[in-house]
Amino acid sequence: MSDTNHNRMIPLRVADMAVAACEAEIASLKAEVQRLKAELSNISGWGRGLECDLSRSIERLDTLCKQLMAQHSDISCENIMLRKAGDAMAEALNLDDDVFDNHEKKEAQANWNAAKEGKPSA
Repeated sequence: MSDTNHNRMIPLRVADMAVAACEAEIASLKAEVQRLKAELSNISGWGRGLECDLSRSIERLDTLCKQLMAQHSDISCENIMLRKAGDAMAEALNLDDDVFDNHEKKEAQANWNAAKEGKPSA
């Protein structure tokens, strides 16, 4: 470096302006950091609220699922009992008696067998 470049100094007012500009930028960045921290806090709070809402929904769905499973079990048991009763009734129709004629017996048995298969009655 030559002596002329080394002895060249920035005027004080230019240095002061550069320092003031840096301080303003630092203040602006600090304000942005505070704004972002507040936004993050809001998002975190929103996330915790969402987590609580989801947790309550999961508990509610879990309860409903358990209720449906219990109902399914009850319906399955009822279905088994009704099938046994229907089969016993159909078997009883095969007995020789004069209460029903053969056509009515066959129709009742056909309707019962269709019902067991999920088909509409004839």
